[in-house]
Amino acid sequence: MSDVKKILYLFFSSSFNEAIFLVFGFFIVSIIELAGLVSILPFTAIVIDPDIIQSNSYLNYFYKNLSFSSTEQFIITSGIVVIILIVFSNFLNAIIYWRSHFFVNKRIHEISSSLLSKYTSQKYLFFKNQNVSQLNNNILTQVERVCVGILLPVTLGISKFFTTILIIIFLIFINVKVAILSVTTFVISYSIIFYFVKDHLHKLGEKITKDSELRYKVSSEILYGIKDLKVNSNIKLFLNKFFKPSLSYAKNNSMNAVLSLTPRFFLETLAFTGIIILIITFIVSDVSQASFIPLLSAYAFAGYKILPALQVTYVGFT
Repeated sequence: MSDVKKILYLFFSSSFNEAIFLVFGFFIVSIIELAGLVSILPFTAIVIDPDIIQSNSYLNYFYKNLSFSSTEQFIITSGIVVIILIVFSNFLNAIIYWRSHFFVNKRIHEISSSLLSKYTSQKYLFFKNQNVSQLNNNILTQVERVCVGILLPVTLGISKFFTTILIIIFLIFINVKVAILSVTTFVISYSIIFYFVKDHLHKLGEKITKDSELRYKVSSEILYGIKDLKVNSNIKLFLNKFFKPSLSYAKNNSMNAVLSLTPRFFLETLAFTGIIILIITFIVSDVSQASFIPLLSAYAFAGYKILPALQVTYVGFT
C-alpha cells in the first residue's frame, strides 16, 4: 500500500460521513475567508479615495439602494462589515481547528484500542516471544506519533487547501502575472527545501523511532527488575543505558522541528521583502496611492492566509 493510500485510509476508514462533513466544513470556511479578503480591497480603496463610491457602479449601487446619508456612513458601515467577516471567519476557523484535532485524537483512540484488542486476542505464546515494552510503545507512542505527525498536518492541510485555491483564483483575477509569480516562487521554494532535507528527515524519523523503542525497553527492564538491580547494584549501569537513547531522542526531535519550520522563516522574509519592493516600485513609477495601497493590502492579507497553508502542507510531507 502506497503512503498516499495509507493516509487516505487513516482519514476515511473510521467514519466516512464524519470525514466528508469535516471536508465540507473546510470548504465553507474557505468561502467565508475569501469573502473577508475580497472585502478589504474596496474598503481600503474608498478610505483613500471616497469618490470611488460614486464612480464605481457596484459600490454606488449599494450606496443608493441601502439609503446611506453620507460617504462617511458608508465607509464606517463597510469597515464594520469587514470586521464582522474577519471575526466570523476566525471563529469558524477555531471551530474547524478544534474539530480537526478531535477527529485526529479520536483516530488515536480507535487505532490504539484496536491494536490493544488485537494483541490481547493472541495466544499466550505470542507474548512469550514478544517484548512487552515494544508492544506498549506501539500502542501508546507510535500510534500517536503517526496520527499527530502525519494525519493531523494532512487534515489541517486539507482545511487550508480550499482557502489557498480560492485566494489564488482571486489574486489571478486581480493581476495574473503577479499572482502566478508569487505562487510559483512559494511552491518552488518549498519544493527545493523539501528536496534537500527529505533524506535527512527520513533518517531522523528512523532514529526517533529506534530511540523511542529503546527508551521504553530499558525503562521497562529497570522498573520490572528493580529488585534484582538493587540487590546487584546495577541501577547506574541501566540508567546509563537509558540516558543515551533518551538524549538522542531529544536531539533528533529538536532537529526535526527546526527542519520543519525552516521554510516558514525563509518565506515570511521573502514575502515581506516582495511587498516592500512592490511599494518602492509603485512609488518610483508615480502610481497613485489610491491604486496600489488596496492591492498591497489584498496581497499582504492573502500572503498571511497562504503561507500557513503551505507550511502545514510541508510539515505533513516531512
